[in-house]
Amino acid sequence: MGGRMGDDANFEAKVSKRDRRVQIGLLLTGLWLAAGLTYVTLVLGWNSFFDQPPGSMGEFLDGAFAPLAFLWLVLGLFLQQTELAANNRALREQQEIMLQAARHAEIQTQAIAANELECAKVVFDRAVRANANSPDLQRDR
Repeated sequence: MGGRMGDDANFEAKVSKRDRRVQIGLLLTGLWLAAGLTYVTLVLGWNSFFDQPPGSMGEFLDGAFAPLAFLWLVLGLFLQQTELAANNRALREQQEIMLQAARHAEIQTQAIAANELECAKVVFDRAVRANANSPDLQRDR
């Protein structure tokens, strides 16, 4: 159970680290959006922004949101990398447990085989002694 508590603490640390990354991403997203809104408000003006042709507005929005898309792509990759590393550790631990179980099963198999051999020897010895004391064998002598 002590190992389980350590696993829980480790999991909490991972979640906290992941949440921190997401919080940083959210903070940067909010700052970026605020900067974009400030730019449109102070430099372009909302009337001229909405008076742009659809192609120009699309290019502007594409340029405005591309850094956010890249930010979340990178954050997603970091989060995925962390999860994959945790899964790899769990798989290695599971493999070690399975190897230990296989070694234990091999030891049990060897013990059972040795026990079977010993039982066969005992039965054989009893059969030999029983035949040696048999009246039919003593008459033939």
